[in-house]
Amino acid sequence: MTRPSLPVASAEPARPTLLNRGLAASLGSPYVHLVILAIDLDRLSDVVDEVPRAWEVFLLARYLERLPKGEAEGLALATIDHAAELAALGEDPCECLGAPLLLAFGDAAARGRLSTRLTASLAELGIDSRGLSKRMAPWHKQPHDLVRELAGRALTAPLTPPLAELSVRALEALRATHTTPRRAPHS
Repeated sequence: MTRPSLPVASAEPARPTLLNRGLAASLGSPYVHLVILAIDLDRLSDVVDEVPRAWEVFLLARYLERLPKGEAEGLALATIDHAAELAALGEDPCECLGAPLLLAFGDAAARGRLSTRLTASLAELGIDSRGLSKRMAPWHKQPHDLVRELAGRALTAPLTPPLAELSVRALEALRATHTTPRRAPHS
């Protein structure tokens, strides 16, 4: 019997990731899609030029907006618990590939999208995203152009190994759902 493999690039990452096989097995594709996207955006942060600082956190926060609140909350709690386990083992979760996801959870909690109890769990890991959330607040007020631009840059950036197909689909969906509403023509 062959074991299913996770959709991760064939090359071993240079540093640990937030991906946990046990969580992938128990939480399924929503968890895998979210963490793979976080890992790919983190990898892109070194190759995408002329973007605002923390752009990958912003895109992840916008991706979280697309998920049902209860699902996003469960994914956040499980991922933060995994990050705490990594910390207990001597790994710094902020140095893991996919770490911008932890900041995106904090941003979502600061904006009321997720429970504020996540903020306390993140603080226990030494993660405080309140300042970042304040800086990104104007981006969230009118996200359409920025999401389309950032997702487009991510999709065209040179990356080796290339983006996972899951990430490509997620970024394309983000770009497509952040279209500026057209005004009705005046008669």
